[in-house]
Amino acid sequence: MPVSSHGVNQSITYHYDLYLPDVLADDARVLICLHGYGQSKDTALYFGQNIRPDWPIIAMQAPHPHFQRKKHQRVTGFSWVSDFKPEQDIQNHHAFIRHVIQHAQDETLTKRPPILFGFSQSVSLNYQFVARHPQLLGGVIAVAGATPGIWQNNPPRISTPVLHIAAQQDPAYPNEKQHHYKTILTQACTNLTWQEFAGGHRVPKASYEVMRDWLASLT
Repeated sequence: MPVSSHGVNQSITYHYDLYLPDVLADDARVLICLHGYGQSKDTALYFGQNIRPDWPIIAMQAPHPHFQRKKHQRVTGFSWVSDFKPEQDIQNHHAFIRHVIQHAQDETLTKRPPILFGFSQSVSLNYQFVARHPQLLGGVIAVAGATPGIWQNNPPRISTPVLHIAAQQDPAYPNEKQHHYKTILTQACTNLTWQEFAGGHRVPKASYEVMRDWLASLT
């Protein structure tokens, strides 16, 4: 008898932290931060506080936990998507971001459209989100990540401002790939800022000032 495959539609529990500064900046927006593969919401919050500690920050955590070995210790990391049913992971990612945006609106954290930040694995998912929901965001910051594979031959048109930061010695995304992503983003985005920094697969320290200046330039 052949084996049949089945699934059960169950809800997913998402985890995120909300950081509120003691003094809110006059130009404050909500900064929604997503971490990379194997990281957590603590990392996402660290990124956000290095960008704008005087803004409200929503630090999101990916739903798929896994064990990692670091310095002879077992720690838990989290992943946004896998090769198994990735379309479901993408839908869940989009629903999660819509939820935290609605939460920010319900709490009246700011009246200005939020900024979406992503590092590494979350970058391509964030690009897909802004392509589908451009009206929900005031800008996108992408660091050390890729463009969606489905944009290869037919990238969408995105009017939301985008800042993409690439690391020049990134082993995960070598220069050849980075230049390919730049070509695709140039075709897709009507308001693209592309910046490159020396370093490996991380958020370059020097890029935080560039992010702050770019955010200040948004209307």
